[in-house]
Amino acid sequence: MALREQFAYERVESRLEALISGGALGPGDRIPSVRELCRMERISPATAIQALTNLEARSLIFARPRSGFYVQSRPHLPLPTPAHAIARPQRPKVSEHVAQVFRDFDNPRTIALGAGIPHPSLLPTTEVARCVSRAARQYATDFGRYGSRETDLGLRKEIALRLSLAGCTMSPDEIVITTGCMDALNLAVRAVANPGDTVLVESPTFFGILQMLESLGMKVISVPSTCDRGLDIAAFERALSRYRIATCILIPSFGNPHGASLDDERRQTVVDLAARHGIPIIEDDIYAELGFDNSRHRPLRTFGRSGDNLLCGSLSKTLSPGLRIGWVAGGRYAEDVHRLKLVSSITTPQVTAKAAADYLRSGGFDRHLRGLRKMLETQMCRISSAIARAFPQGTALSRPGGGYFLWVELPERVNSLRLRDAASHHGISICPGPIFSHTGEFSHFIRVNCAIDWSSAVEAALQTLGQLAHVQNDSPSENS
Repeated sequence: MALREQFAYERVESRLEALISGGALGPGDRIPSVRELCRMERISPATAIQALTNLEARSLIFARPRSGFYVQSRPHLPLPTPAHAIARPQRPKVSEHVAQVFRDFDNPRTIALGAGIPHPSLLPTTEVARCVSRAARQYATDFGRYGSRETDLGLRKEIALRLSLAGCTMSPDEIVITTGCMDALNLAVRAVANPGDTVLVESPTFFGILQMLESLGMKVISVPSTCDRGLDIAAFERALSRYRIATCILIPSFGNPHGASLDDERRQTVVDLAARHGIPIIEDDIYAELGFDNSRHRPLRTFGRSGDNLLCGSLSKTLSPGLRIGWVAGGRYAEDVHRLKLVSSITTPQVTAKAAADYLRSGGFDRHLRGLRKMLETQMCRISSAIARAFPQGTALSRPGGGYFLWVELPERVNSLRLRDAASHHGISICPGPIFSHTGEFSHFIRVNCAIDWSSAVEAALQTLGQLAHVQNDSPSENS
């Protein structure tokens, strides 16, 4: 049977939706008026009104009296509740649940709402591929030998330049190139702590950090971190005073999973407290360039003696996860980090390092970041609205100013591990809350990734996830 021709209002609706989903029209932006649509699309006022009415019914736009239609912002749900208290030191045990998350994600038929991996459509993959191809041609002989410290100097210079624009001046010699940010964090923590030592983290925090500390045989103490202000400063100070802590691993810019950031005053306090106790801070800075207002938070090390704290970053969330480019600015621990890197991986992959340097040098990165930030904000608004429509009453939702993630608190009757299993049967993967805590807290929370390609399948998956949450919420025996 032949497909019917699109009605004119459907065509206009689809075009406006594409502008919103692609980031050309961001949250709060004004939609062309009825008159403007009639002129642009050569349609009648009734057709334009029908298209706008449909978009409003889908919560993509909203009307302001005597002003017009605007792209919808995020719904104002309550913020999720924070962790209850400082959790005493103990060894984390999250690897089994984390492995399940990645097994689900590896299924190509799965709608991946959990894993923090950007969809290729958000990244300049064609430009990066050109840089890799050019580097492979120019440095073909490098495939036949190991690299030296000079191999990645160009990349280290570009990273040092970008950090200097954030107020963090350093020599390229201080920077060690790594295989992504997890490798950077691993080298950093091994440079300042030993098996059996206690490491302070936020609660909740990125499960990869907990999994890494588990593999290194280290203990974890966690301090509450809220969705609006980040790390609980008073609890942080108490933990530093009561326990023998080797180092702290913090995500002060658009934290994972809740997206909160520390303001400058609180950053200064954190750095001062750690310095007073002689404890180095390892900063995970991976999302710092993804602020929706196009600003960048200053790294923690700019608030104290620059050599005391270590800064870890990566291009995996902003440019290309496939390049596997990360780095550590090790401060006074730089030589220890470099030595550990030699033991672990000897050298940096030469072609990808040169390709990354080439791209950063080209000047297109900042333009790409502006577009990426706008698309992420738009996706976050759309997903927030879908959650508000589909999830049970009593759901709470974070409101990040940047980054990838939404932190969702469901009603207490909903068990997120069981929700993950139920969602998996429907071809949907999520990240359950307990993997973000070394004590298994956050049993009714989930993390949702917004760095995805919005589609009707994603919208349907969120609706299904909401229905599954409703089933648990309406059946108390599910969690007995």
